[in-house]
Order: sequence, then C-alpha cells, then structure tokens
Amino acid sequence: MSLLVVGSDDLKPPICSGYLDLFLIHDPLAGTQKRLDTWRGLIKLRDEGKLLSIGVSNYGVHHLEEIKAAGLEAPSINQIEVSSACALPRRHW
Repeated sequence: MSLLVVGSDDLKPPICSGYLDLFLIHDPLAGTQKRLDTWRGLIKLRDEGKLLSIGVSNYGVHHLEEIKAAGLEAPSINQIEVSSACALPRRHW
C-alpha cells in the first residue's frame, strides 16, 4: 500500500479542522528502511500541521528501538491488538 507521498497534497483532512487528529502506521513487517521512511514522512506531515499526533500499530520493541536508533522521535501511541482469539492458553495453578 502506498500510504502517502511525503509532502504531497494526497492527504485531504476534514474540512472543519484542517488536520487529522491521529494517524497510525500499521505495517511492522514492511522492512526497516520502509518503516523508517514512512515514519519520517509522518513526522514531516505532522510538522506541516496536517497531522496532530502520529503513532504506530502492533510494533514490537525491536521496531521501536529501530526508530530510536535512527535518531527519530518516539511514536505518541503504539496501538496493540488484544483479543480473546489471540489469547495464550490459561495456566492451571
């Protein structure tokens, strides 16, 4: 999926606010370079006032450490999936 062309006018925010409140990346398996490029793009859009907050979805600790190692700011949010369908078997004590 081509998320957004960085700096493009492809992002059409709601008419009343002029920006999106929150935008999350949901592709932790895209590869390091693509993840970092996408994160840089979201930082740029946020700095331009098109996004209020930026974050990630289902990123593991190693994904977040990549962002830190690249010298980039941490995401405001890491949305994680919590579902009974993904639950670990219950231990019997």
